Amino acid sequence: MTAIRPAAAGVEAGPAQEARSSRGFLYPGMVVPFCLLVSCFAAWGLAGNMTDPLVKV
Repeated sequence: MTAIRPAAAGVEAGPAQEARSSRGFLYPGMVVPFCLLVSCFAAWGLAGNMTDPLVKV
């Protein structure tokens, strides 16, 4: 397991590191559509998984 080390004393993060750390996984306006898409795939998987027990194949 790796340990997270704090930044070295006296060394500041450059602009590239600051920009990289401030970016998120999604664009700001795409959070709700992403959640809807993920929930649709989850519902599809759940329905596909429940078909066999409900039909009793």
